[in-house]
Amino acid sequence: MFRNLKSKLKFLRRYLKNPKEVGAVLPSSRFLTAKMLEPINFENAQLIIELGSGDGKFTREILKRLPINAVLLALEINQDFIKALNIIKDPRLKIINESAERLNSILDDLKLPKADYILSGLPLVSFSQDLRSRILCEAASSLKQRGSYIQFTYFPFHNKIYKKHFSRVSIDGFTLLNVPPAFVLVCQK
Repeated sequence: MFRNLKSKLKFLRRYLKNPKEVGAVLPSSRFLTAKMLEPINFENAQLIIELGSGDGKFTREILKRLPINAVLLALEINQDFIKALNIIKDPRLKIINESAERLNSILDDLKLPKADYILSGLPLVSFSQDLRSRILCEAASSLKQRGSYIQFTYFPFHNKIYKKHFSRVSIDGFTLLNVPPAFVLVCQK
C-alpha cells in the first residue's frame, strides 16, 4: 500500500514540475486502461504505437495482449518515465526518447511499417496549436488505412481539433473511475 502511495506521490511531483509534459496528476486507472485498449483487435495488430507512455501502465497491458511477432513502439520524452519503461523487459517493446512530432522519421529510421493503432496519453489540449497540429498530422500519416488513433482526454468538447486530421472521430467511452475522469476518443483515417 505504501509503495503504491509513494508511486502516486512521485507521479504527482512529476506533474507539478512540468504539467505540459506529464499531463496528468496521477497514473491512469485500470478502468481507463481497459477503455483505451477496448477498440484494439490484438489478433491482427502488427504495430502499435504509444505516444507519451508515461510510467508504462498502458504499455504493460498492451504487451500482455500483443502477438509474439508484433511490435510496440513507445515514445516518451520524460527521462523519469524512460527509466520506468526500461524496467520492462520484452523484445517486442521499442522505447524511443523522441517527440511524437517526429513519428514518421522514427518509423523510417527503424524500418517499421505504418501502424495499426496509435494510443496517446499526450495532453494535446495544453500544447500550442502548432505543436498539436504537427503531432496529429504525423499520427494520421503514420497509420495504415482503417487504422485507429485512440486518445484519452479530459476535455471531449475539443474533438474538432481531431476532425482536421481524421475522417471519423467518436467518443468511445467515459471513465469516471480515473483521476480526473476521462473520455476516450477513437479517430480513424
